[in-house]
Order: sequence, then structure tokens, then C-alpha cells
Amino acid sequence: MKQFLPFAVAGFILAAGCNQGTPGGPGAVPPRTEESEVTTTTNDGMTKTTVTKETEVQDADEHTFTLDVPNTETDLKPGESKQIAIGVDRGDKMEGQDISLTFSNLPAGISVEPANPTVKAGEDEAPVMIVARGDATPGDFTVQVQGNGTSGPPATNEFKVSVNDM
Repeated sequence: MKQFLPFAVAGFILAAGCNQGTPGGPGAVPPRTEESEVTTTTNDGMTKTTVTKETEVQDADEHTFTLDVPNTETDLKPGESKQIAIGVDRGDKMEGQDISLTFSNLPAGISVEPANPTVKAGEDEAPVMIVARGDATPGDFTVQVQGNGTSGPPATNEFKVSVNDM
């Protein structure tokens, strides 16, 4: 039993740290596919048509970014606020871009300040304050965060907020 405990703890830590979200940026779009048609005539006068597909390949990791959110729940009491950081992991081709953040699915009485922060090019995170007003609804909530670069689809992720009135 003592030998099993370290593996159980390691599994819990790995599970708690798995908050990948979906990547954004131009590399998050599937590569385009183009079709081309080739017609040839054989020696016996027959026409043969061959359809081929060419796929534009790009190194998707270089053209994407992901959002790094807290892996553990942010616990608040009504009237309390806590600072967290929303990180951005950029591919090499995304280094020069600002990433604007928006938050949704906020429960009644909970806000994020600033409401629409930006992770500037050259920076890797934006500090934000999670604020629970005095009338915040108690409970466990999942807040969604979306990051928008200058092109491509947005990156998304989510984190947990818990409001306890005790």
C-alpha cells in the first residue's frame, strides 16, 4: 500500500495540471487542400485523367498559441478578491503579436478586472483580479477565457472559481 501512494499522488498532480484548452492563431486552422487534374493520352489513343490532391503543410505549433490558466480552484468569500495570472504560450511565429483576453460565464457578483486585458508581445502573462462582490452567489463555477491574436481562430480555456460564504 505504501508503494502505491506515491503513484496515486503523482497521478492526482498530473490530472490537476492538465488544463490544455484549445489552441488559437493561424496554425490552428487546418491546412488548405487543393485539387488538381492531369489529363494524359496513352499510346493507344485512350485518355486517362488523374486527380491528385496537394496539401499545404505548415508547422502548426509555430503558428499557434495556448492559454495557461490556474490549475487549482480560486476560492473567494463574498467581498474578497484574488489576483491570478492568465499565461500565453506562443509558438515562434506568434511572438510579435498581442493577445487580447475576454472572460465569459461569470456568475452573478463575480467580475474580472481589468475586464479585457491584453498580453502584450514579448510578455507571457496578464495579471487579473477576480472580484467577488458582497452579493456574490455562493457555489462552484467554471469561467471561460478566450484569447484573440491578430489572425486565426481564438484560443480558449477555462478555470474554476469557488465562492463560499463561510
